[in-house]
Amino acid sequence: MKKNITSYLSSLCMIALMFSCSTDDKVVDDVINSVTAGAVLRTTTVNNTDMPLGDDSVSFSIEIEEQDVEGGALLSQVNVFLGFKDNTDDGIDTDIAEVFVETITADQFYEGPFGLPRAMLNYPITMMRSLLGQDADAPQGGDQYQIRLELELTDGRVFGVDNAGGIITGGFFNSPFFYNANVTCPFDTSLAETFSYTSYDMGPGDGSGGQQATGFGPYSSTITWTEQFDEDDELIEGLYGTPDFSFGMFEDVWGDSPATSPNAQILWFCSELLPQGADQYSDSYTYTITNVDGPTMTIMWVNTWGDIGTVDLTREGNADWPIIFGGTD
Repeated sequence: MKKNITSYLSSLCMIALMFSCSTDDKVVDDVINSVTAGAVLRTTTVNNTDMPLGDDSVSFSIEIEEQDVEGGALLSQVNVFLGFKDNTDDGIDTDIAEVFVETITADQFYEGPFGLPRAMLNYPITMMRSLLGQDADAPQGGDQYQIRLELELTDGRVFGVDNAGGIITGGFFNSPFFYNANVTCPFDTSLAETFSYTSYDMGPGDGSGGQQATGFGPYSSTITWTEQFDEDDELIEGLYGTPDFSFGMFEDVWGDSPATSPNAQILWFCSELLPQGADQYSDSYTYTITNVDGPTMTIMWVNTWGDIGTVDLTREGNADWPIIFGGTD
């Protein structure tokens, strides 16, 4: 055996009750007073707020409705601003301060079904990146484009996220003045398939994260990743079982059985492949994708024992890797 060691290591009821008491009357009064004193931009339709990586055809798209005590007559204009929030935990901050997008004047609004002014906000992802001076490959899954609205009335008053109360932004009127367009990672194909691979530059670890030697290989074989299901037998998209974290390194270098366990899995997260669980010795793995060329992906890997290797992993049928990895699928 490798290293000769074994490690052991009831919402509706609540609403009805709320609106039947004096406290509730106060809430309703607050809402009405808020509109009487100012104005709101109600979100009437959300067409799309997801920005899938690799898809330049998508747009942030919502419809808003202006409400004020004069039935929309106080509307002067709405100013739109755009920023970017980096939520990727890689030690590099790529936040972008907000920039001005446009002013939508009252005459650009159209009359809605209740006689109030409405407007459609539609901003293509390519336009948003251009306004922010952002490269196409800069956003990562989990990042956010942030759209802020500012409502100006004919009497000079201005309303926005900073002076709108919680009842207005998140409650009865659904008028947040602020929207997140979330960068998402679409699963347009499955990686549950049989790959061919060639491993090289392999080296046995020394138990402390270093290597005893390097340069082993090449070693070629195939490997099959399998679909995974939750406790309700529902498919878990992007999660695959693997029979060998090491792509043959254990067999070729250690003369051991494949590096796996019942919980050995590969998680496809955006442009990364993240090993989940551990092998039979409780060692965990890190994969670093260094190149993608059509159907072949090059991965450098290391585990907590110090074992290392590089593998050229080729998709079944020579299909290109999905575009999110840098392929052309």
